[in-house]
Amino acid sequence: MAEEISANSVANKHYRRLARIAYLVLPEGLDRHDRVVLAHWIVGRARHRRDRRGDAEVIYAGLRRRVLRAALRSAARVDERGPGAERVR
Repeated sequence: MAEEISANSVANKHYRRLARIAYLVLPEGLDRHDRVVLAHWIVGRARHRRDRRGDAEVIYAGLRRRVLRAALRSAARVDERGPGAERVR
C-alpha cells in the first residue's frame, strides 16, 4: 500500500520536472526569460491549490494535468496576441 503524502511535498519533489513541462509547452515566440518566468508562475499556481493528502502518483498526475492545461491556455493566449505581447496571463 502506498504511503499517504501531502500535495505540497509532491510538488516540491517534482517542481523542476513540472516547470520543464510548462516551459516546453509554451510557444517559442516568447523569449527565453519570459517562458521561464511564465513556466514558474504556472507551476506555482498549480501547486497552491488545496493541499490534499493521498497517493504520491495520483497527486503528481493531477499536478501535471493542471500544469499542462494552464500552459496550453497561456500558449493559446500568446498566439492570439502575437509575439509582441508583453503580458500573457
